[in-house]
Amino acid sequence: MVKLHRMLMVGMGFVIYFITHMLRSQNNVATSMMDDGPSLSSTNTARKQRTTKVLIARTVSPSEYEHVVADVHRINSHHQEASSSAAASSPSSLASTYLAESMSQCNLLHNSSSTITPYSNGSKTFPNHVLCDPNNYNRNNQTIMGMEEENENNYLTVKADFLLLARNAEVANSMSNLLASTNSSSTSHEQCCDNVEIVDVSLGENTIKIWNWIQHLNEIRLYDYDYVWMIDGDIDLSSLNWHAFWQQVKLIRPKICQPAVIGNDKGAHGTSHSILNYYGDSRVLASEVAIIELMTPLFEVDTWLGYRDVIANQSQDLLNNLKKGGEDCFDLAWCHYAKFNMVGEQIWPPKKLGYRPSAPTYATLDYDATVGDNVGSNGGDNGDNGDNNNSSTTVAKKKPFEGHNSCVVLYQTPVVHMNKKSLGKGRNFRKGGTAVCKYFRENYRIHWAIKSVYEVFVAPA
Repeated sequence: MVKLHRMLMVGMGFVIYFITHMLRSQNNVATSMMDDGPSLSSTNTARKQRTTKVLIARTVSPSEYEHVVADVHRINSHHQEASSSAAASSPSSLASTYLAESMSQCNLLHNSSSTITPYSNGSKTFPNHVLCDPNNYNRNNQTIMGMEEENENNYLTVKADFLLLARNAEVANSMSNLLASTNSSSTSHEQCCDNVEIVDVSLGENTIKIWNWIQHLNEIRLYDYDYVWMIDGDIDLSSLNWHAFWQQVKLIRPKICQPAVIGNDKGAHGTSHSILNYYGDSRVLASEVAIIELMTPLFEVDTWLGYRDVIANQSQDLLNNLKKGGEDCFDLAWCHYAKFNMVGEQIWPPKKLGYRPSAPTYATLDYDATVGDNVGSNGGDNGDNGDNNNSSTTVAKKKPFEGHNSCVVLYQTPVVHMNKKSLGKGRNFRKGGTAVCKYFRENYRIHWAIKSVYEVFVAPA
């Protein structure tokens, strides 16, 4: 059964905030404010990692609801029984079939004569070096973090629930009816949509995306989840290589991350931020950046709740501008929180995006941090953007990605942005955005750092 809520939200967000803040204090689960940024609470770290739970929150406009419902069915099908035609290879679920599809192009990745792109080869099965490296599970007699079991299948072990934020009653009813009709015609023994909640946000007289995140994605709703993933309605989530994406999330453990973005076709608009677009060198798996944009951010739950608390304690002027639709620099600010707790000036990312042989890799549990890669006392890089004559001088021994997992973009698991432009950007939006960015720049020394990176993560040579 689809849960369709008709909720009045006027004043509700503030009531929820104070209740959850009290509960948080009483249970001593406040986000850690250590120098290296917020981390998962002791409650979350003690949680078994065999099953990862994620709440997917999507803002849905009239032109998007059919595709969003299709995404729900695709992701829920990970846990449905296989059809009779697939039963021989996968007697219990479709997950084995999906995993085989996920890895079906690995031979092309290792063929030096092949040129592959997510446009011509398909993003849903797009290969990468982590996914396709046969040595991942027993390199140097060690188990690689995030790949604890050779047969780990993220189609099974990552379980998603959905919060669909409908912009009006018509969208809410259309999604509810469509989910109900497709569920009744399903031959699966498992109900397809018990894990879907639909909220008509127009009843709260505010359809602004960020404001609804603040209102609805609170500690009560996110209890017992590992991640919360805010995804725009015009993102084709079914285009993602689900297994490969979560494989890298578990490996790098970013506080905030996103898949790289591509358009429907080569040359079509993905995102305006070049460092968040798909990167064509397959050796470059990911990078730590100063911005994860509003389109599709995935948060550790404690990181989101900590940032939400910071925002809730800001001036009324900032909150009013967020209500109006202002969002400029909001995504830079949460990366400043993830890396530096919003303390001091946001350090400008010093490196160009590109392959560097000395960059961190998953191939070893430790790597040599060289002069060119030296990590400063505040967590920022003090090096240049490439290898130099001093690159062989070891100055520290670090685990891969340690200190570089605040905001991470995953380049080799791209997702399609259909770019429906359903968000109206009127005068209030532009005026509010200018005011929000000015607030963060003046009070938290945020920079418009959208063209360089803190670090790149690469495949082993």
